[in-house]
Amino acid sequence: QQAPVRGVVETSGFGGIARKIGLQEGGGGKSGAMGMILFPFLGQKELETMAFDHKYSSTGASIIDMLFLKAFTTWLATKLPLDHDPKAAFHWTAPNTLTFVGLLCMVVPSTVVMFTSHDLLSPSPPLAYLATAAGIFAYQILDELDGKQARRTGSSSPLGELFDHGCDAVSTFVTVGACLCVCQTGYTVAAFGAYISSLMAFQGAHIQTYYKGQLFFGLVDVAEAQWSGILMNLACFLVDPDFFSSAPIPGTSLPRQLVPIVFVIGGSSVALARNLWETAVARGTNVPHALTSPMAMWAQWAAMHALAWAWFLSTREGMVGFDRILLLSALGLLNAAQSLTVIVAHMARTEVPAWNYLRMVPVLLAVLNVRLQLVTDSQAVLMVFCGSLVHFVHYGVSLATQIAVFLGVSVFKVGRPMCVDTRQ
Repeated sequence: QQAPVRGVVETSGFGGIARKIGLQEGGGGKSGAMGMILFPFLGQKELETMAFDHKYSSTGASIIDMLFLKAFTTWLATKLPLDHDPKAAFHWTAPNTLTFVGLLCMVVPSTVVMFTSHDLLSPSPPLAYLATAAGIFAYQILDELDGKQARRTGSSSPLGELFDHGCDAVSTFVTVGACLCVCQTGYTVAAFGAYISSLMAFQGAHIQTYYKGQLFFGLVDVAEAQWSGILMNLACFLVDPDFFSSAPIPGTSLPRQLVPIVFVIGGSSVALARNLWETAVARGTNVPHALTSPMAMWAQWAAMHALAWAWFLSTREGMVGFDRILLLSALGLLNAAQSLTVIVAHMARTEVPAWNYLRMVPVLLAVLNVRLQLVTDSQAVLMVFCGSLVHFVHYGVSLATQIAVFLGVSVFKVGRPMCVDTRQ
């Protein structure tokens, strides 16, 4: 078979769909209604840079990584098969499949916890706590396995990196939101601060990566945060569903809910301070792909979270039913989409849009609606949540599809990138 050039390839799965609807170069332009659903966000130059110039780089290791996680997943990866049926619709041990299955294992039980404790005060069924703990553990293991399996099968690519970080963005806000429900923190300023600080830390890490060119892991990082969530859920399953609300911290009159809140805010603040410092240091060196001014990047980031605080404070007393969880989830989805934009800009070495109004205007309108009362607060929350969900899924699927088409691979199958660099 003749080697494809400049990303013009025959693929299956997402790639095959994209080729048929005109997202692939030479696709014939038969887009129709589907062409409006999957949108080509990346240009040819950006795709070429991602495919031929970008190399994933990370440094550092957390305590849990060094203690057992790295060694365990390295051993476990050797048990995964290397041969796959090329005619299969998808491969169960393809790197992206591992990550996605792990994400589902974590999201499904976490969603049960969040919606059975939607007021952040009520206990959930004990089995939901056990399932959530198991789901977080499964995601941690499978998320570690995907990179090792990609290297073993020779299928490492920018698609896998983007897919992995996109799943991490979702897991961050889902895990923290579920833990607030597990601890029955209530819809308090402290609880909202813990939630927002975790989103800030995640996005800050990728802003730092954009300027430094390398993802950094500290001694206390994502793995430790995930194990904290596992232990919280196990405590509620093994001891008492009201473990965090039934008694104060031993020897004090302080509520137990304060422990996870302080842990999240403290850890996120330290991580954020480190990100700010590393950004400043990296900006003082020659970083050719960091085109966006740090002030513009951080200003947009700060404005989004300022709007989130304004929305929370202006509607806090009127939130009923599922409004609280939907509001938190909407903000998490918007943060995840913005993180994807920064990640793509890092890999493609392009400038991050200074202001992404698509992600800011809905929250701004929700804040203004509190005074104008064009719709009820519940309707505003539901509309912003639905819009955020559609936007994130559309954006993520479009990016994954376009990159898969260019590389000549399928998202959920093992395959080596087939595109050939023909640049002069």
